[in-house]
Amino acid sequence: MRRLLTFAVLLALALPAASAARTRGANDGTLSVKDARGTIFISARGGVIGSFAQGKVTIVRFRIIGGAFKIRVQGRGINLSLVGKGNVTLNGAGTGADGMYSVNGDTYSVIPDFLFSFVLSATSP
Repeated sequence: MRRLLTFAVLLALALPAASAARTRGANDGTLSVKDARGTIFISARGGVIGSFAQGKVTIVRFRIIGGAFKIRVQGRGINLSLVGKGNVTLNGAGTGADGMYSVNGDTYSVIPDFLFSFVLSATSP
């Protein structure tokens, strides 16, 4: 009986969150970064996960409800995935091996060694 009650409570809490996330998902874009070296700044609404070999992450601002955040990842060996809408700035370290990025499942491109900014959404090129 306890298991059933626990499951029902968890389901009741999860359904509103899932339905809220689903209504905002239609225009979300995706960003994938592989083995980057340099700085990545993201100001978006959505979700991001990642890792890096060496460096630092600065969280400027975040809000759990609604999923808005501003983060800066600086270092090497950066791997991250972002789903959402917002602004992205990539800036490679200029080593000639600054990693790759892909937007909305497109082919991977080399991360430029200059400030490269774009708006991420479902219609981003």
